[in-house]
Amino acid sequence: MSLSKQKGWSLLETLAVVAVLSLLLVLAVPSQQRWQHEQKLLSQAQEFLHTLQWARSQALVLRTRVTVCTSADGQSCTRSGGWQQGWLVFEDGNANASVDAGERILQRVGARPAGLVGSGNSLVSRYVSYQSEGRGQTLSGAFQAGTIRWCWVGVRTHRLVVLNALGQARLDQEQQNTCP
Repeated sequence: MSLSKQKGWSLLETLAVVAVLSLLLVLAVPSQQRWQHEQKLLSQAQEFLHTLQWARSQALVLRTRVTVCTSADGQSCTRSGGWQQGWLVFEDGNANASVDAGERILQRVGARPAGLVGSGNSLVSRYVSYQSEGRGQTLSGAFQAGTIRWCWVGVRTHRLVVLNALGQARLDQEQQNTCP
């Protein structure tokens, strides 16, 4: 007499596997979404950093003042709002951090995705301006240094674009509970 072995899964075993997989999925999805937001945040901060580095190099190459300013319309600098609304890079011949007739716009960057916030401290809240030697300079003639914080609403990791007194920019990060 031969005994045949059953092959396959019982209903109880299948339900146990489905329950474990469901639990893993419930735990993994929020982590995956947070990671995706952090990667998008890093990408946006790097894009802004590269814009500043490029603007500085243009000031050196063109031997003229080049300014990066916040811009909601891609034509003029705005006096309020954050960097997330977009920005312009332009030759700022009269050093007033505003696009005037005859000043060439070198680059336009549109609004950033909803939920992304770019806020600078007082010296870099609406413009960053480079002299022909590549140093950052405010409208009053003082050196321009500061930090622009990029954050995503609901994500604790913030990316910082830090400008030093020589006009050099670098990327850093910090952990905060809120995004302003």
